Formats: sequence, C-alpha cells, structure tokens
Amino acid sequence: MSTGLSTATSNVSSLSTAVIFPADYQQLLRSGPADFLVTHEAPAVHPHGWKAIDELAEALGVQLVVHGHHHQNIDYLAEGMQSAAAPFRAFGVDMGSHLAWPLHSQGRLESDGLPQDLLDLATQVFGAEARTWLDKPHELLDGQTPAAFAVGGGSEKVRSMLNAIQHGGVV
Repeated sequence: MSTGLSTATSNVSSLSTAVIFPADYQQLLRSGPADFLVTHEAPAVHPHGWKAIDELAEALGVQLVVHGHHHQNIDYLAEGMQSAAAPFRAFGVDMGSHLAWPLHSQGRLESDGLPQDLLDLATQVFGAEARTWLDKPHELLDGQTPAAFAVGGGSEKVRSMLNAIQHGGVV
C-alpha cells in the first residue's frame, strides 16, 4: 500500500494548481477509513479527472466518490466509464442536483432482502461493517454485491465466502 501512497503523494503536487491542497490530502490519508469522499475535483474516470483522487479513495476504503467540479450529473457506471468491479462508485453532480445513496429502489439497502441467517453470518464475520461488505461490489461475484448475488440465487456462494473469511481461508 505504501507504493500506492507514494504515487499519490507525487500526484498531489500537481493538484496544488487545482483546488485540493497537498496538506489537506495528506491529512485525509492519515484520518483513517471513510464511507464516502466528496470532492471538487473528479476521479480519474473523468476525462479531466485526477488519479490522486482514486488513490485517496482507495486508501480510505470509500464506497462512493462524488465530485462537482465539471458541473454535470454523471453516473460513471451507467455511462460505461467505470467497471462494476471498481473499488468505489463515482458520480458527478451539478448545481441543484442531488444524489441518494445507496442506490436501490425504494431507498432500501441491497442487503435488506437477504435471508436472516446470511445476514447473521455476515454480522458474525464483520460486526458493524456487515452491511458495508454485503453492499460493496465484489470481483468474485462478477462485480455484483454479495447481497444482490445472494438474493439472485447465489446465497450458497456468498455463505461459502463468509465462512472462508471467518475461518481464515482465502477468498
């Protein structure tokens, strides 16, 4: 991980000509994990975005990056500019627009439709972070979230993954 952070550090000096200040960037890196990152500048998936934003988001473990600099509403996944397996979802917002998160019909989390025993197992494994894990796209599930994969008929595979994590196996 330090390699990624040193790369981010080298990209930060060029950000000083934008609106992200190197000292703020470094402070965010030291602040610990976060659920989302709201920035003025766009992540690298935008044609005028910054790789340093991606590196910061990944270092913080965020699920969501929202930016407003380019004043356009963009769902990078829906526009085909970002893979479902990306470590975070990215959105651009325009003045006067809003973003409801997490994205799900009727404002519910994807993990709401899970069988209770699977939700209990995820809670045993991840504690308070169970829903975070269940609602984050996973590359072993073809970019789907474990919750969506389980609800779609793949609950045994998700259960096997949770058991492997719980008992120190490789996932």
